[in-house]
Amino acid sequence: MRLFAAFDVPDSVRDVLAGVRADLAGGPVSPRWSSPDLYHCTLRFVGEVDRETASRYRQALHAVDAPAFTVDLYGLDVLPGHRTPRVLVVGISPSPALRRLYQNVSAVLEAEGLPPEERSYRPHITLGRFENPNPKTVHALLRRERGRTFPSFDVSAFHLFESTLPPDGAVHEILETYPLTRDADDPPTHESGSGRICQQTDPP
Repeated sequence: MRLFAAFDVPDSVRDVLAGVRADLAGGPVSPRWSSPDLYHCTLRFVGEVDRETASRYRQALHAVDAPAFTVDLYGLDVLPGHRTPRVLVVGISPSPALRRLYQNVSAVLEAEGLPPEERSYRPHITLGRFENPNPKTVHALLRRERGRTFPSFDVSAFHLFESTLPPDGAVHEILETYPLTRDADDPPTHESGSGRICQQTDPP
């Protein structure tokens, strides 16, 4: 099973990001686009594990204690960096609450045997992947899009996803949902069970 922990993107923001894709499609820099149905922000990528390990991770993540928070999108960016732009993303400002969630998710999974993450955490939503891009052309795109603004959105839960790669495209299925800390007056959140299934034509 190929797993990752992530939080979802509301449909209203998904529509905005799909609009960015439509605006840029066919331009001088056009990546292999991700399906809007699969937009998410990864907290920790787990990778391939057996079912027993997956079950341990799935149960352990219920111990994560972190508050709900607001996500601020700071604009278009590239990964792993401007010298070698391979992935077009919408960057997410790493607020203290988001960092706390990332650290708590990491601590819980690593206590169950997941190796520590060696790279620094750069929260983002992937829009597409470049194939042999010209860095100067990508830099020009980022400069041109610098004034584009994006809506903020609230995060009240995160999920454990299973990713499968059938021949017709990647599929992400929510295996478990983990509510974040909420006020006593807030309505209850559904906490577990299989959830949304999404598909795209390119691997995640």
